[in-house]
Amino acid sequence: MMDYFSPLQAADNLLGHIAPPIARVILWASLAGASSMAIYAKTSPQEKLKEISNQSRTMMADLSKHEGDFNELLALTKANLRMAGARLWYTIPATIVALAPVLYILIWMETAFETDIFFDFGPSWAAGWIIPAMVSLITISLAIKRAFRIE
Repeated sequence: MMDYFSPLQAADNLLGHIAPPIARVILWASLAGASSMAIYAKTSPQEKLKEISNQSRTMMADLSKHEGDFNELLALTKANLRMAGARLWYTIPATIVALAPVLYILIWMETAFETDIFFDFGPSWAAGWIIPAMVSLITISLAIKRAFRIE
């Protein structure tokens, strides 16, 4: 199984000469997040998702200012739930595909950095690579999502 990860390991061995383990963890996690968002942006129907988001904002505004009878409110709520379901339906396939680089890199990192201790406080599971990796991965993913207006 390790043969699948040899390109990452070879690159990390080179980086190990110039960067400490925590910097490499941040770099690899950021690469995972960036590649995942790029794949998601290319494989998801962005125009359709933007349309659904605009409709959803309009629907939420209608719901918040609604003062009619309960049946009208129920119809608006059902329409809003249908929109949320449609959004979920359109995002699931792209999300599954975009998960591939994250899983690939995180599984490799589990082996590559399993003995590195970065913090000497808190629970033992939080002392290693997982916290800086998750913070980096989520931060870069959200930054790219916002910067490129990915739905």
